Amino acid sequence: MKIETIRLQNDWQQFCLMNDNGMVVRLLNFGGIITDIFAPDKDGKLENVVLGYNDYQDYETDTNFFGAIIGPVAGRIENANFSLNSNKYLLEKNDGGNHLHGGTNGFHRVIWEADTFQTDDAIGVKLSHKSKDGENGYPGNINVTVTYTLNNANQLILDYSATIDKKTYLTLTNHSYFNLSGDLKDTIM
Repeated sequence: MKIETIRLQNDWQQFCLMNDNGMVVRLLNFGGIITDIFAPDKDGKLENVVLGYNDYQDYETDTNFFGAIIGPVAGRIENANFSLNSNKYLLEKNDGGNHLHGGTNGFHRVIWEADTFQTDDAIGVKLSHKSKDGENGYPGNINVTVTYTLNNANQLILDYSATIDKKTYLTLTNHSYFNLSGDLKDTIM
């Protein structure tokens, strides 16, 4: 198993995780974006099964959230506001009159702190981010950790963990688009 780290523009880093079977997962510390998953098909041929950009700089202006960590809230919040504990919180309107995926500066736009790790049977990257009370309109200090683990059973495991210091809304997800035909040979049509 092997982990490679490549420094890109600004404070961006790309992590390349490769297991003993040749499966490869590439991700960025910018937005926690999964850029590639080269997984074996039934015949063992490795092909990329996620959508992404050929030029990593295109992720900076991506409006599709390709491969990114979504949060603090994944999904739409109607009318870009919510009430909690008798307080009303106003959020950015970035989807018509609604709030989508944490806003234009949600977790998909964060440069995450990154630590790589390796065990006897797995490798990975642990990403961490601290969102301050009021950031993007959400109450509470939020400490988020997302861990990407690749093992020799060809499993990519994403673990999410968060601590908060007051009630808030928090629903996290990864926004990868999969095309299991491999290397985008076929479309959904």
